[in-house]
Amino acid sequence: MNGYICPVIDVKKTGKRIQELREQNGMSVRTLQEILGFSSPQAIYKWQWGQALPDIANLIFLARLWHVNVENILVLANEDVFLFLCYFFLRYAYSQRKSGWPGCSLPKMPVLTVSSSGNRSSRAANLSSVM
Repeated sequence: MNGYICPVIDVKKTGKRIQELREQNGMSVRTLQEILGFSSPQAIYKWQWGQALPDIANLIFLARLWHVNVENILVLANEDVFLFLCYFFLRYAYSQRKSGWPGCSLPKMPVLTVSSSGNRSSRAANLSSVM
């Protein structure tokens, strides 16, 4: 363990999210298979069942196809912890900047707000300047 907290992707929830986005966009598995150029739909079913994740090229393609960001497809298992730690890292870095930490050239201190609504897109962290 290196002491760092990294985002962890929840494969099952990401699979459900892929299925939701596919259905919201009126696509069958077969249609998506044809668009992606796959010879069988197995990969798509594995994604939706949470048995595998699309590779980065397919994630980017799906994001463009459905007009969302990759972050709107992936579901993090530890999103709240990760955002919490990012917030405290930024606060620490800002305090070091104020005390003359060499090489620290951060802009104004951002404020992190996380919506508590269940809507995935509204749960994203919003950074805004307070100064």
